[in-house]
Amino acid sequence: MCKKSVIYESPPYLSLFFRLKWGKIDDIKQYANKVKCNISASWVVIATNGKIKRKNELSPFAKISARNFPTPADLCNPWIFSKDVAVVICVSQKYDDVLAERLKQRGIAYHYLPLDEEVDDMGWDNIKKAVAISLQADREDKRVIVHCDFGQHRSRLIVEAFHFAKFGCHFVDSYHGDDNRIIYNCTNHHLPPLEVVEYELRSM
Repeated sequence: MCKKSVIYESPPYLSLFFRLKWGKIDDIKQYANKVKCNISASWVVIATNGKIKRKNELSPFAKISARNFPTPADLCNPWIFSKDVAVVICVSQKYDDVLAERLKQRGIAYHYLPLDEEVDDMGWDNIKKAVAISLQADREDKRVIVHCDFGQHRSRLIVEAFHFAKFGCHFVDSYHGDDNRIIYNCTNHHLPPLEVVEYELRSM
């Protein structure tokens, strides 16, 4: 597991949950440099001895976020769809023609890669496609939004898989008693065995 992770949010919505072990802003920057990831301005939430501190600082994961299904109002919300959003990946079963057309009009690439939930094969091939798209966007320094219906399971699973493919380790975001959604879905046979998933993600 990655121990050196960070909690951050892009207000007003919490994006990804990363546990920060050290509790110092400088450690976030050192971690970002160590893993050679892109950093940009974001609100950082730091848990230190049970206290929460918030500071507008640098976060290593401000370029990809998990969201619920976007509404027309969301498209006009700069906290969600900032001007530099370049890629949107939909992993919901639902396809919205109007949303897809509006994103296209804004010059945003829209990828429909639906995933199922609580089934034997939730869509491993589509997960790998979504990760490949995210990795390419990351190399091009493009902002990515991944959305499902409620932003709690499938979209966050994609971001976890992206993290593993990029850094070779899991981040911890507890889900139904497991350390994250990758481990949960592998344990419950919704994805291939964990060692297979890890191997294929490392190979991307």
